[in-house]
Amino acid sequence: MDHIRILIVDDEAEFCAIILDGLAEFGYEVKCAHNTKTAIELYESFLPHIVLLDVILADERGIDVLKKIGKIDRRVKVLMISGMLDLETAKEAIALGAEDYITKPIDLLKMDEIIKELTTGVDN
Repeated sequence: MDHIRILIVDDEAEFCAIILDGLAEFGYEVKCAHNTKTAIELYESFLPHIVLLDVILADERGIDVLKKIGKIDRRVKVLMISGMLDLETAKEAIALGAEDYITKPIDLLKMDEIIKELTTGVDN
């Protein structure tokens, strides 16, 4: 688990802070981006293993950000997160390479299990 890097992309600062603090307690290196531009910049410099990507951002759809990230690196594990379940968006996200679609509120223990599963054998 050492050095597993996670990027949270969500325009809700309070949500980001809570998830960042919770995942950091599990020993992950975590950064947050609140908009698309910052998300792509952080992605390119931070090189996360996991991206938690909100479906609806203030400046762009999460699906569009997923496509941009996919052009940079198809190997990254992206988990779409949303305040509501939208089956069409979930299907589209999975088809574009997202690992899963998770609804808020986020259960940190469950998220830790998912991250461990997705990063088993990852070279840091």
